[in-house]
Amino acid sequence: MTTTDWRLAAACQGLAHLFDAEAGPDANTAKGYCLGCPVRTECLDAAMAEEVGDSTRRAGIRGGLNPKERSGLARQVRAKARAGTPASAPRPNTGGKPLAPCGTTTAYERHLRRKEPIDDACRAAGNAKRRASRAKAKSPVACGTRRGYQKHRRNGEPACDACRYANAAADRRLRTTGSTVAA
Repeated sequence: MTTTDWRLAAACQGLAHLFDAEAGPDANTAKGYCLGCPVRTECLDAAMAEEVGDSTRRAGIRGGLNPKERSGLARQVRAKARAGTPASAPRPNTGGKPLAPCGTTTAYERHLRRKEPIDDACRAAGNAKRRASRAKAKSPVACGTRRGYQKHRRNGEPACDACRYANAAADRRLRTTGSTVAA
């Protein structure tokens, strides 16, 4: 892609005011846009190429990094070059692992941890995980219990003898002790 091509595909088009901040809520919002941006690496490469040396004024969020983070990354690249280690294109520090793509529960949790804006795909993944968790948490209702009796009633089916007996026992306990829980 040429310089202008990747800028046209950037997720931050029309939001330049957010990327001027170096800290605070606007910076977190800007970093959130960067995480889901398809041209994040091109943006970071361009920022690193423009900001050669420590004396250059770095400003704003670019490629998902603030000026301090980009400065540290530039120092790492220079140190690798001095040591003779081939420096690959600079990348943000993600702990050696690639970031999970948006639309996964891992990406949803990352957005929450970093207080980033949550896109629709990640929100759907988070909702699906919560629904699955709730369904898993609901234990099956056993017959011969008050809950079993109540389930029969909700489903509009006749209660079995064991459930009727358990419900009657719970009613007796409620009248005598004030609780349906057996002692």
